[in-house]
Amino acid sequence: MLLTARAHPAGGEGSRLESPVFLPQLLPIAKTSDGFFSMLDILAAASGANASPSWAGWLPIVGMILIFWFLIIRPQMRQAKQHREKVAALKRGDEVVTAGGLVGKIAKVDEHYVEIDLAKGVRVRAVRSTIGDVIKPGTAPAAND
Repeated sequence: MLLTARAHPAGGEGSRLESPVFLPQLLPIAKTSDGFFSMLDILAAASGANASPSWAGWLPIVGMILIFWFLIIRPQMRQAKQHREKVAALKRGDEVVTAGGLVGKIAKVDEHYVEIDLAKGVRVRAVRSTIGDVIKPGTAPAAND
């Protein structure tokens, strides 16, 4: 590869040096067995002084993991913990809302199931973990009741 070396233009007329300079003189790189320079060698020699630290490439990945942790995973874990505590504290007489939207009072609590009275004479058996929320006793009834 042939390059042209030039002197600084501020030197005035005739200060331009137009002598050919070959790549081996510019970059101290070993030739491959076939006599040519590999592109990786040339790029490595050209960017050797300005290379960033090796850990800098991991910063965006670590940043994304931290964002996911604090904005998505951690709040979801906290919400799941609160739900587990509510389900564990269920007792007879609590007014609950199921995940399907049914509202009723708990009549019986087993280890895995809950029997809910939806209306007079209507009792439904539901899986305990499908209880969505416990309605506080002081909450006003729905507008259509």
